Amino acid sequence: MSFREFLIRRGGFTLTELLVVVAIVSVLATVAAMMFSKYMMKNYLAEIYNDARNVYVAAQAYLMINPGETVDSMDKLKAGGFQNSPNTIFLNGSMRAASGKIELYSSILNSYNMDNNAVVYYNGRLELPNSP
Repeated sequence: MSFREFLIRRGGFTLTELLVVVAIVSVLATVAAMMFSKYMMKNYLAEIYNDARNVYVAAQAYLMINPGETVDSMDKLKAGGFQNSPNTIFLNGSMRAASGKIELYSSILNSYNMDNNAVVYYNGRLELPNSP
């Protein structure tokens, strides 16, 4: 007897079998959603980390060209070659060749109720949001 003949003779699945299948699928969907959320959080943290590194490089490039200036705006960072990602915003700061810091703000991390600021110091030290 083939499987097809078995199903035709039997008349289909019982309600209990269908409920078990639905429960298994819902558990798998829940696990997948949690893993996707964690993956996206790591992606946003990597984004602000990369922006923080790029801010430091752009600020140093700007200060090499203009040694007496202070990096205190997004325009000066862009003059140094910085291109920010869509979710990262220049918050405030002033950086000179030997002192200062620049703060970045991540709008996405704010929606996850996380510490969402990254601070870039003149010597290359970074303070980043907490990891998930």
